[in-house]
Amino acid sequence: MSKIKIVTDSTADLPLDLIKQYDITVVPLAVNFGSTSYLEGTEISPKDFYTKLSASEILPTTSQPSPGDFATVFKELAENGAEEIVSIHLSSKLSGTYQSALLGKSMLADSIKVNVFDSQVVTMGLGLIVIAAARAAKEGNNIEEISRIITDLQSKMNIFFVVDTLEYLQKGGRIGKASSVMGALLNIKPILTLADGEVHPYEKVRGKGKALERLIEIANTNIPSDQKIQCAIVHSSCLDTALKLHEKVLEQFNCTEIFISDIGAVVGTHVGPGTIALIFYII
Repeated sequence: MSKIKIVTDSTADLPLDLIKQYDITVVPLAVNFGSTSYLEGTEISPKDFYTKLSASEILPTTSQPSPGDFATVFKELAENGAEEIVSIHLSSKLSGTYQSALLGKSMLADSIKVNVFDSQVVTMGLGLIVIAAARAAKEGNNIEEISRIITDLQSKMNIFFVVDTLEYLQKGGRIGKASSVMGALLNIKPILTLADGEVHPYEKVRGKGKALERLIEIANTNIPSDQKIQCAIVHSSCLDTALKLHEKVLEQFNCTEIFISDIGAVVGTHVGPGTIALIFYII
């Protein structure tokens, strides 16, 4: 059994079977509907979250784990036999979770060895990095080798996603109300990407069907012919769309693995239901 334990946070959107298979510890972020707070993944499922979101007149808020939460997790892992801990988190430009993990590490005795990483990505971009690190740990790789894998994947990860409505970006202050209304009238589906740890606009497409086609075309321009890729498709309450994209990806690309996962409550707060993302890296 590996003495290196892998920790991440709930925004990795990892399927439960992978969490169990690789003995990954997940520290939850919280989503807050008014004065009621729910821990993502343990107290509220994606399905329940999107039901609440559609019924809520105001946008929920999200909150990161405290340094004390991380310190408790790290200490328990060490007490249960972990010789070193690798803690990998969503982009520090999107959340203070990474900083909170660093502060949690600083609260511990020097004998507890914790290595904290800013993945510079989120959702299954983070999840794919965590899976690779957990597999490396299970195979007996040391901390230097695992660190190299994480650093390598940070620079190789590609994330492109389509939001179904601009409403949630507008509610969260990402765009103006006029842009949201005009987008709805014109059936605009913005394609966004993650670069240098931040969300950036990539292009705008009319209609969801065209947007899915563009995701495939964009991937084609980024994947050399016959190259193997590791891939994930994530969605917020639109499994049918995810399955259609899954079929197209399998037809077009040489995937060693392809995962389908739900976008959880924290990321879902900012992108809303109907969002679909294609995430991949070249092996």
